[in-house]
Amino acid sequence: MESAKRPRTANFDREEVRLLVDVALNYKNIVENKCTDDVSWKAKNEAWESIAREFNSQSGSIFRTAKERKNISIRKQLLYCEKVIHKGNCSALDDLDPVVSRFCKLQLRNVGKKKNGRVYDLDDKLFALTLYKQSPKAYRTMSNFFTLPSVETLRKLLRGVPITPRVSKTIFNHLKIRVQSRRFSERNKCCALMFDEMSLQPNLFYSKYKDNVEGFEDDGVRCTSLLADHVMVWILRSIYKKWKQPVAYSFCKSSTSPPDIVRAFKDVIRSAVAAGLNVIACICDQGATNARAVRMLLEESRANALRKGKEYRNDIITADDATVIPLFDPPHLLKCIRNNLITKDLRFTVDGNTKIAKWSHIVDAYHIDVASGNLRLMPKLTELHVIPDKIKKMKVSICTQVFSRSVAAGINEFAITERHSADGKTIMSADGMDTAELLKFFDDLFDSVNGGIGYKTLGKPLRNLTRTAGYSLQKEMWDRAIPVIASMEFIPKKRSDRIKPEVLKNWILTLHGFQLIRERLSNLGFKAFAARVFNQDSAENIFCQVQHFQDTKLLLWRLDNTRYEPNHILETQRSEKISVVLGWVSSDGPGELIRIDGRMNGAQYVRIVNDILLPGILGRHEHLRPITVV
Repeated sequence: MESAKRPRTANFDREEVRLLVDVALNYKNIVENKCTDDVSWKAKNEAWESIAREFNSQSGSIFRTAKERKNISIRKQLLYCEKVIHKGNCSALDDLDPVVSRFCKLQLRNVGKKKNGRVYDLDDKLFALTLYKQSPKAYRTMSNFFTLPSVETLRKLLRGVPITPRVSKTIFNHLKIRVQSRRFSERNKCCALMFDEMSLQPNLFYSKYKDNVEGFEDDGVRCTSLLADHVMVWILRSIYKKWKQPVAYSFCKSSTSPPDIVRAFKDVIRSAVAAGLNVIACICDQGATNARAVRMLLEESRANALRKGKEYRNDIITADDATVIPLFDPPHLLKCIRNNLITKDLRFTVDGNTKIAKWSHIVDAYHIDVASGNLRLMPKLTELHVIPDKIKKMKVSICTQVFSRSVAAGINEFAITERHSADGKTIMSADGMDTAELLKFFDDLFDSVNGGIGYKTLGKPLRNLTRTAGYSLQKEMWDRAIPVIASMEFIPKKRSDRIKPEVLKNWILTLHGFQLIRERLSNLGFKAFAARVFNQDSAENIFCQVQHFQDTKLLLWRLDNTRYEPNHILETQRSEKISVVLGWVSSDGPGELIRIDGRMNGAQYVRIVNDILLPGILGRHEHLRPITVV
């Protein structure tokens, strides 16, 4: 006997599917319950009846039932919709940008899942790590609205990368793979090596993942019992493209010694050459150890050339068949000129004419300009730029705004008109034109060695890309600047003052290096290059990111209710802020206010809290227990 054929219901259209998903998700926890007892089955049947009623009341088309021998047509459609949601099988997403498409599929795949049930592949974690490194705070905010891996998941991902002090073999192995790919052109292999140090807060902490105590001096070769307070970082940066990569680091006490810098330099160059990279130049600041290491490398290159009977140059380093041009960071060189000019006058020669520049001319011009009211010739100058005791000597922008064309023009204008004070004394004499010429000279020189990326070149042609063939404004500036800097002498005011400090020699070495770089890149097929690539901005940015992402909160264990005991409070004054009044306020209004004379330390704070504030709080709220203090 043939069984009766079950009547087939109409297919769900797209609008019905969408409506069904919206309705059924409200009962998802019930219909997906894995329990098989009578109570659970009864709850499921009631849930399906409720889904059918709500669906039929909103669809307005074909009437659907939850029965029909439980043919589960609604359930099948729901499972299909969940399959689309969880696996991201939506063709419309494939037409989007790959990054946007992956992010949308990530959201659809994990919708409705609990945190412990979400699944992320490696690409999802790498994308999330990119977002987190842009801004941890923004990432935590996004995690409240989107499905994203937790911060601990990202940290576990990073812990899987084997990074240790000294040269990282893992990084260079990946660089070698990228260099050998077809997309990596010969010009993209040209890079610059920069190294710099950053001070650290000495600290020891136990790493449960590595099962060791970290914080000691460690350069990858030896680990001592001294607490490290500095880290040396080595970074490779492309000259042709925008990639940059830290490749080595080491922890040290005080400062890395010159022999250690030389050894690390050779290790990095050797690994870079083995990876197929072409290191054109190296850049560092004028630290005593860095300058000494550069001199050691130059002397060693000269000795090797003489030993082999080869021609040598005093401004080129050779290591492992690689020719590297040493440079000093131009922003640091300019700041050092400024720092010397503050304490000593500068004598220099231009076109056979001897001139003397003085910092006092800049200070006088600033006071004249401020007195002119709103119509200032040097609007950017403030006391932080010109007053020696208030200058922020570490900020490059403060220095470059002084050594600028606008300041030079203002001083020159005041010097020509010979400004006088109310009592007839000369404030700015014609000698100020020498200082104006020095400022304009260094403004043009700095533009020639720091231009080419992200600058508006209108009216500042030296900020353009440097051409490697034919006429070049930058090369003309370098040729003209070298004899001028060679003629510079600081007029000593003390016996310890140096007439020709190292910064002048380093400027000349750097300008010779830029000339060699221009010739070498011309031979490699470059038509032009950005001079700003050859500075330490990449290292400074990495240091800023490290300081931004490090956890500045130190965890302290102590017994409960002992926070304000004297032995848990530092009595030294660490803040520059001055406490004026200390008091408390509650829902009943303000309490006592205590005036603080001078600066308050930890001992005074404990005494005021115990003797004045807490008795006042307990006296007003004696019947309220417990009392919460924030």
